[in-house]
Amino acid sequence: MSKGPDLSAFPIPRKGNAKPLAVDEPPRSPKPPSEPKITEAPRPVPKRQPEPPVSSGQIVATTLKLDESRYLRLAEAGKPGPGRLKRRSLQDMLIEALDEWFDRRGL
Repeated sequence: MSKGPDLSAFPIPRKGNAKPLAVDEPPRSPKPPSEPKITEAPRPVPKRQPEPPVSSGQIVATTLKLDESRYLRLAEAGKPGPGRLKRRSLQDMLIEALDEWFDRRGL
């Protein structure tokens, strides 16, 4: 009989208990209670531009779940045909489609 996985080694032992690894909170300065409160219009917070991700060049495995009709359409599109002797893999077709999508969006 096989044992279940050791959940104590997993960083999130139970669903819903995820916590950030590090939180950068600015230090809070105490305000004197005798100062009257001044109401000001809230200033718009400038949005920080996200840093572009830095690639290490490694291949990362991922899983893509498709409904049956999309899977069958991809399999049909990858079949050998005129000008192509080998079947195109689903991975090759998806990488090509993602690259085109990133290029259209300027990412």
